[in-house]
Amino acid sequence: MARCLSLSLAFAVLLSVVAQGGENPPAEADAASKRKATVSDAPVTVTQLQDLNKASKKQLEALQEYAKARQAAQTASQSLVRIANAIAAKGGLASEADLKLVDEAKSKLESAIRSSEKLREEARKMQIAAQAAAARATTAGAYSSNASPRVREKVDVEDPVERFLLLLPGGPLVVQVAVTVDGKPFRTAREALIDELLAAADTDKDGKATWQEAFRSPVFTMGRIRIVNDQQIRPYLALFDRNKDELVDRGEVRGFVARYFQGPAFNLASVRTQGRVILAGNGRVSRNAAVQANVQVLLDTNSDGKLSKKEIIAAADRLKSRDANDDDLLYAAEVAGTTSVTRQLATGATRQQVQPQSISVMLGPTATSVELFAALTRQYRNEKGLVIAESLASVPGLFEALDADKNGVLQQEETLALNTIEPHVELAIALGGGEGEAGLKVVRLAAGFEASAETKSSLTLALNGVNLSFVTNTDPGRTMDYSRLATSYIARYDGDKNGYIDEKELGANFARMAQMWDADGDKKIFGKEIEATDRRSQAPLLSQVRASAANQGNPLFQTLDLSGDGRLSLREMRTAQKRILTFDENEDGEVSADEIPTTIAVTFARGNASYSYGRVVRSGTPVATRPTPKDQPEWFTRMDRNGDGDVTLKEFLGEKADFEKLDTNNDGFIEPGEAKAAKAESAK
Repeated sequence: MARCLSLSLAFAVLLSVVAQGGENPPAEADAASKRKATVSDAPVTVTQLQDLNKASKKQLEALQEYAKARQAAQTASQSLVRIANAIAAKGGLASEADLKLVDEAKSKLESAIRSSEKLREEARKMQIAAQAAAARATTAGAYSSNASPRVREKVDVEDPVERFLLLLPGGPLVVQVAVTVDGKPFRTAREALIDELLAAADTDKDGKATWQEAFRSPVFTMGRIRIVNDQQIRPYLALFDRNKDELVDRGEVRGFVARYFQGPAFNLASVRTQGRVILAGNGRVSRNAAVQANVQVLLDTNSDGKLSKKEIIAAADRLKSRDANDDDLLYAAEVAGTTSVTRQLATGATRQQVQPQSISVMLGPTATSVELFAALTRQYRNEKGLVIAESLASVPGLFEALDADKNGVLQQEETLALNTIEPHVELAIALGGGEGEAGLKVVRLAAGFEASAETKSSLTLALNGVNLSFVTNTDPGRTMDYSRLATSYIARYDGDKNGYIDEKELGANFARMAQMWDADGDKKIFGKEIEATDRRSQAPLLSQVRASAANQGNPLFQTLDLSGDGRLSLREMRTAQKRILTFDENEDGEVSADEIPTTIAVTFARGNASYSYGRVVRSGTPVATRPTPKDQPEWFTRMDRNGDGDVTLKEFLGEKADFEKLDTNNDGFIEPGEAKAAKAESAK
């Protein structure tokens, strides 16, 4: 009986090991490497990168130890099986020596199981730590619940200069801008706001502003944080009190404002190509081009990446086939096949989606070598993963200026030289009113860079394979009648008509609003307090400059849109062949993908401008010579139903013979000049 019991226990232990051996480890080594690869695309600081590497290393070590323990358990179980088989071969009778071997094997097995379970739990802890480090790195410098945007520790309020990098095909450009708002250096307004918030944080007026005071001041928090007890303050202290002294300093307030109010005083962003379009040429704003129109994909019917002679000849008919409502006007959404009518009529239509990509990186004191090196490596590395002179060949002299040790390979620490080398493009940006006219001025262009087009508010550079535009959005920004808004609140909620609102009148649903409005804490909310709060809430945006860089893809749609009105008229569709061939540099009658340059645009605007953020800039040729309706015969204005400035045979209400008589140049359109000439002739 004792012998059978020993064997039963042994096999029970064996079964437990087999069951455990079937489980997957908490994380595989390749999963950790994949996570590291993903995080490498995020902007991280040196400390965060080191934390991530340490956590990943510990996780891998824990996994390796866990794997060894599992292997030991497997070895012990196999030994136990061999002993059991040997006993079975002898008829199931076990000697004392056999029993001793069984006990030893069982002991090793049980020990291996305990060790495996312990190391498995340790591996899980290391996995959690690695995931937390990855999350911290991924959110570095971005708007998130775990990190704040990076801001300058020290600020010279009189310094209007910012510098950033544009990651263009063939090499990056260093852009330096001197920005003024209302005639003053752009940092003036933000630093004045910092002064106000520091004063508001010192609620007991002892000359020391603490975070405990700041978080309880509705003037300081502007309704973004509501503290009920001391326990709630701790995570905010960890987030904003960087030097751990519990006192509020200027740099920490800058971080607070940047986190909760859409970024620092100069906010640079790379934006998606899908977005409304600002027409830089004539100052008008088009709100209907909400989709990026990839004409190249539409015309490339065999999808070989180039436009053949046959495809170019067929361009006019191909474009007209997308005119879903047959009004002889083609909009971006129709080209992309995103309108409901187009999806029904244009079978096989492919929606054009351009993947967003980061094409700009901040330079200056907030930039780190880790972030810069990662950005340059992602964009310009060769097949060996290195950035060499050939990688940046389109920007003459740049690699030589960065390669301090002259070893022919860009090193991480060398990227910080981007802060000190001569900028390739240096601009003066004036926003708002004040002294001087709002707009853009070229201060300096590096050798080899020449403007292909320049206006008071825009600059276009034709580079190798890139059309690069800089545009100043002079929109003065949204305005609001704060006094009127405050009066409306009082009228709506002041039930007893005593001239102010109390918490009872607002109710529990408005408790947070009451706390924000009641700056003096007297439980009475007057109209002036509401007005002051609303004005204060707009101060961060009013004190911000936004720069947004966007890759618009290929410029075929813009090239065909001669009028720059965000749509293609029938005339523009019919002349598409001629316009497309302007890209045919080698004059072989075809247009390859590398002959169509990428269009990249950078806009500058005040933080509260209506069309400042996430908007794609494009330039167009304004129709300066188009006659106004009063210059045209009334019949012409009435017949031009789509307003494109031409009357087609379809729009013409008379006979075909009359149309042909008026169309003196026989181009299929009655133009304003031809209509006026006919009017003058009939008046004789």
